[in-house]
Amino acid sequence: MRDVWGVTFWTSSKTIDVHLGWVRRKLGDDTRQPRLITTIRGQGLRFEATEADLTGTA
Repeated sequence: MRDVWGVTFWTSSKTIDVHLGWVRRKLGDDTRQPRLITTIRGQGLRFEATEADLTGTA
C-alpha cells in the first residue's frame, strides 16, 4: 500500500480486501467464488475475460 498509495501510517492489509469486495459486489461477482476478478496468491489480482465478454455476446 505504501508503494501504490504512499501510505505512511500503519493500516491493515484487509483494507484492500474490503474495497475489492465492494468492487466485486458492484460487478455482480460472487465474493466467495469470484469469476470476474481472481486473486493470484503472492502476485496480485487478475481480471478474467471470456470470449463473450470481449464480443458482447452471451
